This record gives sequence, C-alpha cells and structure tokens, in this order.
Amino acid sequence: MKHDYSLAHLTVLSLSPPQVVDVAARAGYRYASLRMTRVTAAEPLHDLARDRALMKETKARLDDNGVDVLDVELFRMDPRLGPDDFVAELNATAELGATNVIAQLPDPNRERAIERFARLCDLAKPLGIFVNLEFPHWTETGNLLPAYCGR
Repeated sequence: MKHDYSLAHLTVLSLSPPQVVDVAARAGYRYASLRMTRVTAAEPLHDLARDRALMKETKARLDDNGVDVLDVELFRMDPRLGPDDFVAELNATAELGATNVIAQLPDPNRERAIERFARLCDLAKPLGIFVNLEFPHWTETGNLLPAYCGR
C-alpha cells in the first residue's frame, strides 16, 4: 500500500537520488523529495540539473517504482545566490514532474530577500512549480513572523 507521504532526501542525504527513490518505494512512500543543490561543503552534490546520466537514472527509478517527486530542495538564496542562479534547477524540477521547490532566505537585507523570492516565484510559475519558503530558526527568516510580516 502506498501512503501519501514523501521521503525527504535530507533524512538519507548520503544516498543518490535513484537510491532515495528505491528506499521510498520499499518503505511504501508515494513520493520522494530530492535535493539537487549542496547547502554545506561537506554534503554530497547530486546535481540533477547538470548530470544527464543521473537525471536519466533517477527518472527510470521513478517510473520503475511508481514513485513521484513531491518537491526539490534547496533553493537557498543567500547574498551570493539569487533566483536566476537556480534556473537550471527549476528546469530539472519540472523535468522530474515535481510541483514544489523549497527555498530559504538567509539574507540580512530584507528588501533584497523579498525581491529575490518574488523573482524565484515568477521563474517557477510558468513551469507549474510552487515555491515554498522554509524558515529555519538559525536564518534571518527564522520563523513565521518575519517570513510573513518582517518582524
């Protein structure tokens, strides 16, 4: 029986995307959530946006296992990275059939963060992708209050 849950890549970060899909299927998940960017230098990089062989293998495993991709992470827009830096990742998200990406705004410049978030949403919309804001407590957008109204 499939459950409408998604196995988050972060919980099995050492696994490649095809392996995440296999584990999700074996555990009865309906979805897998995949990470295609590196957040820290110590993390493995599973660059589905540029590694065509990895993308092909991941899509084959999705088809073989009847698992879908719910979301892709992490679109972390700090002062060095803006929304246009994630165009390839947005296209890869669409290719995987995912309809959601997870973004973070660890940027002390609130105006720039808002502008970048809006731009990422504008880039994602024509692809049928929704942008979800994650607000980890250790970032400038650390909870719902600053995410919503900037306090």
